[in-house]
Amino acid sequence: MTVSASVRKIIDRSPFLKEMLGRQFLSCPTYANTIIDEVSRMTGKIARQSAIVMALRRYGEELRLSMDTSSEMDELDYSIMIHTDVFDVNVKRSENIVTGLGPLYDSQVNHNGKNLFNVIMGSSELSLVYSGHFSTEVEKLIRNEEILFRASDLAAVTMVFGTHFVHTPGVVYEAARKLAWEDINVFEIISTMTELTFIVKRTDSLKSYEVLQSFRK
Repeated sequence: MTVSASVRKIIDRSPFLKEMLGRQFLSCPTYANTIIDEVSRMTGKIARQSAIVMALRRYGEELRLSMDTSSEMDELDYSIMIHTDVFDVNVKRSENIVTGLGPLYDSQVNHNGKNLFNVIMGSSELSLVYSGHFSTEVEKLIRNEEILFRASDLAAVTMVFGTHFVHTPGVVYEAARKLAWEDINVFEIISTMTELTFIVKRTDSLKSYEVLQSFRK
């Protein structure tokens, strides 16, 4: 393996390093010293710091150019909504809870459209993300179920797009990356054709709003 290939492999392991290198935030000489032993092992010979620095700068320039040419997201039109008093509960999937969702929708959700209620169904688990308005009914629904995880005092930060964002590559990644960069933990990601929702701690909701307002930049 060459020095250049080794450096790329090391950088590609971390999205944060990759972004820092592409945005020229990373000191190439300093970082080269931290990976010189690893590059030497990967290439099977003693690597020179100057060669690693050159490889880092070349890869950084490629990444910078790819960032500069990403213009599709600039055309996206979107607004942001925040729902507070949000709960998230994850249970083991069972026939009872799947069957019970129908009556719950009919009696509560369909008549309270302004309140948040989302079902994320996996092959063995089921997550409910809902407004506090539905807490009593949800607790009845899951009282005999195996609860795997639950969290409260959350917020739903929703990006509402003017068109089908699913046809624009990288939107979910770019938004999630921005939140992660600001150390904002995401509990759930929920999407439809025109909406992308991140479930975060209530205390992170305003910060999330600010980050997502400029997530394309």
